Amino acid sequence: LKKKIVGISMGGHDKNNKTKKIIKILKKLKNSIAIKVLINSADSRAFQKISMEIKKLKMDVKIYSMNKSTWAIFSNCSMVILSGGISAYESIFAGIPSLNIINSSSKKKLTTYLEKKKLTKILSINKKKEIFNFINYYIFNNKELIKYKNRIDNFTDRLDFNPYLNLIESIKKAYKNK
Repeated sequence: LKKKIVGISMGGHDKNNKTKKIIKILKKLKNSIAIKVLINSADSRAFQKISMEIKKLKMDVKIYSMNKSTWAIFSNCSMVILSGGISAYESIFAGIPSLNIINSSSKKKLTTYLEKKKLTKILSINKKKEIFNFINYYIFNNKELIKYKNRIDNFTDRLDFNPYLNLIESIKKAYKNK
């Protein structure tokens, strides 16, 4: 049986080791999934912790540097686990279902809209059982995964992308000016 692929990216710096925690949550699925982790190569502390966890759990995990294209790496994933914000919108446009573990209030505001539209899910890293159940349910229930992807497709088919692209550009500029 072919393994399902789950992508994980907690943004530029994973100061709370959420990637490592997510990998531990998913360890029960280690014979059924492969994991692609996207990490900032400059964040050597997080890289070392994740590498040690992978070796300890003997999981099928590949680590990629953020200097590569996120969506080229995640293109064959059944689902991605993200830190929310603009990445959550990008996953919608890429047609990949996402679970978001938010790491800032500004990202929560952006991602809450998508959750209300049932295009993504937001959970706290402390909700280990819910994270596991959400991933397990969608990636191993093809009928529900197809429904999820159809919601995304229906949403993006009806969009005029210009307001969203303008919103994303203004957010990027605001972050650069901080």
